[in-house]
Amino acid sequence: ISGPVINTMIKDSSGAIWLGTVDGLFRWNGKEMDQFHHDVNNANTLPHNTINHLVEKDKNTLLLATSGGFSMYNKKENKWRNFLGGSGTEKRSGLKIFNDFVLVNDSIVILSYMYYGLYRLNLHSWQATYIDRSAFPGNLRYVQKLTRLRDGRIAGAGMGLVFVINDQLKVLS
Repeated sequence: ISGPVINTMIKDSSGAIWLGTVDGLFRWNGKEMDQFHHDVNNANTLPHNTINHLVEKDKNTLLLATSGGFSMYNKKENKWRNFLGGSGTEKRSGLKIFNDFVLVNDSIVILSYMYYGLYRLNLHSWQATYIDRSAFPGNLRYVQKLTRLRDGRIAGAGMGLVFVINDQLKVLS
């Protein structure tokens, strides 16, 4: 494994170990290590090499938050689908850092867009709803972590605030 930092790690349904690092995604099948890296000349790759969060959605699909976008990887077809931000954020310069996400159900994911706010992304239609950090009470400087609560609400934390939202991005507290 190249690089000293492993940000996230999972064991998938086939038994493979996936490591999200600051230098790409690695898969260990017990015998061989496969590497996945961003390639600026190939849209069918990771959107960025820094992997911040990784979840197996189902036996064929991985979901990844990276420092350059959100990605859905089809393991069976070896295909990437990348979300780099949508309506309301196109003019933002710099990296499209997605720190974390929560899978609400089979088709909806809530993404933390580090310095800017949250997205509610439909994984089937690839349509997104955006909420800017200014919509939150207090002084939310950025969104870093999200978690799903037992009652279905989503809690988030970042520099300056802890908050609770519903799956429609309505701020509850």
